[in-house]
Amino acid sequence: ASPSPTYVHERWPGNETFFCNGAVVAGPRPRAAFATAALITLPAVAHNVWVAPLVRARYGLWIAVLSALAPVFCVYWLFRTAFTDPGILPRLKRAVAGGESHRGKTKDVTVASTGRLARVRWNDTCGYYQPPRAHHCSVTNDCIE
Repeated sequence: ASPSPTYVHERWPGNETFFCNGAVVAGPRPRAAFATAALITLPAVAHNVWVAPLVRARYGLWIAVLSALAPVFCVYWLFRTAFTDPGILPRLKRAVAGGESHRGKTKDVTVASTGRLARVRWNDTCGYYQPPRAHHCSVTNDCIE
C-alpha cells in the first residue's frame, strides 16, 4: 500500500490553524474569534430584547431593524477576517537559494521595483529578502504580504 499523501497544511512551519483540509486558515488562537463574536452577540441580544421594543415604539421599525442587523454584519466580517488567508508567503526550504549562509551580508538592500527604488529586508526565519510590502508576523511566525 502506498503511503497517504501529506498536504502542505499538515507540515506547515507557521503557527496558523487549518480547518477543512487546509481550505480555511486561522491564527494560532481561533477560539478568540468565537469569544469576540459572543462579546458582540450577547449585548446585541440583550439590546434587542429589552431596548429595541422601546426604540421601535418611539422611532419606528427601521431603527430597530438596523440595530438588529448591525451586530450580524459585525460578526460576519469578524469571521470573514479571522478565517481568511492573510497572504502568507511560503518559506524557502534552504536558507538561501544558492545554499550559502547569509552571515556577513547586508540586511537591507535597495532594488528597482516597478521603476521605483524599494528597500527589501532579509528575513532569517523565512530565508529570503522580503518583498517591499511584506513583513514578518510575530503571531503567526510567517511572512505576510
